[in-house]
Amino acid sequence: MSRSVYFPSALASLLVLVQASSAQAGVPTPEELTDEQVVAALNKGVEWIFSQQQDGIWETNVWDENKKRYDGANTALVLYALLHVGESLKDSRLNSHAKELQPAIELVKNLDAGKKSNMDLVYLRSVQIMALSQIRDNKEVDVALRAASKSLINGMNPQGGYLYRF
Repeated sequence: MSRSVYFPSALASLLVLVQASSAQAGVPTPEELTDEQVVAALNKGVEWIFSQQQDGIWETNVWDENKKRYDGANTALVLYALLHVGESLKDSRLNSHAKELQPAIELVKNLDAGKKSNMDLVYLRSVQIMALSQIRDNKEVDVALRAASKSLINGMNPQGGYLYRF
């Protein structure tokens, strides 16, 4: 299997390792941590995320244990993270006009929920809205953001929540 198949689990494992390794000697406490160290860690994370990009997006096309697909959700979540961290880092790739992000923006902007279950729809639309909300001054994105929001609102039950059937 390719390394992209393991992207979600690798990301989760990385977070666990970072958390576990912070307890080891030599890792600064929050009080000892400098701004430069934080920026260096963010830059290293951005480089790793871009190294996982395939054809301009971050999709694994993997089926989960319930044989459901979340097409577009990985890319939406990554796009959200990169655009959000781009507000702090000086990296020309981390804005909505960067050529490196255009395929991801197009995918996320045009996500089609199709015949997804309500549970899948809620997740997909939620991460789509998070990503698109980071893009400003783009009329096509504004239209897609409104449509995704309307879809999510229309998926609510009369009591205002969502029904998840397992």
